[in-house]
Amino acid sequence: MSDVRYNLSQLFELAFGVKNPVFIPTPVRIEEDSPATKFNIPAKTTASNKPVIFSGISTSPAEYNGRLSWMGTPIVYPFTLQGGTYKVFASNGELLDYQLNDFELPAATLVDFSRAKINIKTMPRGNNGSVKELFSFDDWRIRIRGICLDDPSRASAKTAQEQKSALLEWEQVCNSIPVIGSLFVEKKIYRLAIDGISFTQLERKPNVIPFEMECVSDEPLEMTL
Repeated sequence: MSDVRYNLSQLFELAFGVKNPVFIPTPVRIEEDSPATKFNIPAKTTASNKPVIFSGISTSPAEYNGRLSWMGTPIVYPFTLQGGTYKVFASNGELLDYQLNDFELPAATLVDFSRAKINIKTMPRGNNGSVKELFSFDDWRIRIRGICLDDPSRASAKTAQEQKSALLEWEQVCNSIPVIGSLFVEKKIYRLAIDGISFTQLERKPNVIPFEMECVSDEPLEMTL
């Protein structure tokens, strides 16, 4: 396999206008006599049995869970859409069962979270300001931006096109989707619903597919009749 490396900072700036994304950049260097544990990252052995280490990179235990990309760089905060049997619409409008496997989002993915409070405000007569009464919390708004890239380290959907096809399958799901990942768990988000998805193209960048998903959190509600 040819040595294909991506400048992810440049790709995110081209696709989304994001400068210096928070995940680990791709360049690595190889040193024969240096321990790969210098930055508390397990060694990755190359075909020549030389340990790959990372120049100027350190991660905290909260950010790194042992998952490495095929280029040997740590994947920070990975998350997965949990597979199962879901409802999708057939061409005639009928709801059908559709089986999907677990899908880990591409390594080059950023997630933004926001949530509003639903307050009732009462304006008192002859006074300044308002009386606020918290009514409830809105859903979490979840913005997922990423880039599909060829990645042989993945268990499935190893090419950019396969990852795009998988995302299109998940977009057709009518149910809410269980999501697994520490970024979501810390906000008590265990399911999400996909509101929309978009794909863009980058000029002269084959097999580089930027995508953006607009999602909302979802909680099962029990209704007593």
